[in-house]
Amino acid sequence: MSEFAFRPNTLYYGDCLDVMKNWPDASVDLIYLDPPFKSDAKYNILFGKDTEGKARDPMAQFTAFQDTWYWTNDANESVEKIKGAVGHPAHKAICGLAEMLPETGMLAYLVYMADRTAQMRRLLKDTGSIYLHCDPSASHYLKTIMDCVFGAKNFRNEIVWRKYAGRKSNAKVKYPTQHDCIFFYAKDAAAHFAPQYLPMTDLEISKKYTNVDEDGRRYRLAWGRNYQTKGEQRKIYLDDQPGRMIGTLWVEDGLQLNTSSSERLGYPTQKPLALLERIIQASSNKGEVVLDPFCGCGTTAHAAYNLKRKFLGIDISPFAITRVCKDRLKNAAGMEVRGLPTDLQSAHAMWKDNPFKFERWAVTTLPGFVPNDIQTGDGGIDGRGMMLHKPEGEKGYVVAQVKGGSFTPDQLRALLSQLRGKKVSMGVFVTLEKVKPTPTMLKVQTDAGSLTQGTHKYNRIQFWSIAEYFEKVRSPLPPMRDPGTGGGMQETIPTE
Repeated sequence: MSEFAFRPNTLYYGDCLDVMKNWPDASVDLIYLDPPFKSDAKYNILFGKDTEGKARDPMAQFTAFQDTWYWTNDANESVEKIKGAVGHPAHKAICGLAEMLPETGMLAYLVYMADRTAQMRRLLKDTGSIYLHCDPSASHYLKTIMDCVFGAKNFRNEIVWRKYAGRKSNAKVKYPTQHDCIFFYAKDAAAHFAPQYLPMTDLEISKKYTNVDEDGRRYRLAWGRNYQTKGEQRKIYLDDQPGRMIGTLWVEDGLQLNTSSSERLGYPTQKPLALLERIIQASSNKGEVVLDPFCGCGTTAHAAYNLKRKFLGIDISPFAITRVCKDRLKNAAGMEVRGLPTDLQSAHAMWKDNPFKFERWAVTTLPGFVPNDIQTGDGGIDGRGMMLHKPEGEKGYVVAQVKGGSFTPDQLRALLSQLRGKKVSMGVFVTLEKVKPTPTMLKVQTDAGSLTQGTHKYNRIQFWSIAEYFEKVRSPLPPMRDPGTGGGMQETIPTE
């Protein structure tokens, strides 16, 4: 079976375009996507925060993803490919946008989205719907692409979601942005939709349902359909009504993630469960398949599972996928993860096929570690974490260097130099296979010294292998912080 074969209740590590190409037509009932917004911003995860909610220093954060786009040769090739493909669903939109936005980062972003939404249209059943979550940075251009891919006639609503109940801003030239846009499209006129309702407020009830019958039931009087000829009124009882129908302005309290919310995982751009539950209940039925091609920390999959739907989640970040597994869906029976190595042989294959991809994944096998922001010119550092209990007078950072193949003593000494700079408390040298330390390696380890945590003593330079990870050997690290919440983190080792 291909690692990207279609299998509901599965999370996939990889580019959603590559994953979706393996799936059959008309296989998905509902798609919600919260892709990059072309916001030209970095979205960081912090190893805990100070009293103002900010990172303590630059090493206390890493970039979960960078939403900045540039015009590149790859972008140019993608644009030319769609311009030459008259059958591509976004052909007309990209041709027009290429004239309007030639050789810009915005056009690079839009052609990226055009290729992926075209695949989503192929996957969607005729009874299905798609919700595209974006913000005003590129919403006007994205709607043009969605009109082209799904058909303007199938546009149903633009939903305005208030993401902040209140927000202060230092902006001097504009109003603070408090909302996102969600574009709702049906695949066809046959698409399923179930209106959603909120309970009526006491004020609404007191104003509208002013009458009470002999049974104590509240009601209001309304004219019948033929009131002009018959002059009849009918009773509409409060307890027969489903509530107040939800429209396109989603602003009510409880539909945002507050800073103190127990839902928060520390993942940037995380969306609240209530938001996804509303969408899933409106546009799918129990047992149907819900896809999130940019699943992040897994809110869509979590909501779908809670509502007895099947889920498919895709993300290009191994950190996001492993966080989904650990924090959101650990109780989901039969849940699988594909695209990540499942044994030493597949880890070797990943390293051979894509060393950078292997490095990013290998870092996440260490508890509390996140990949480095950059993978070239990184000084030999591929990831980092923070100790739960900092040694006295130190900041408690731990760095990792990953080597899939052979390595030299000089590379190990480079890791030692990080410790001697006094910015780092420990270093971990990660290899594919187990390493039998040579006398030179042991001398470097001895020169680095050790530190004590409770009753345990730890070498400041440690050796760790992917082979040991799959053998379920615990890593040689002291207790580590969760990079999202800043709290303690349990060991992450493969399960059966």
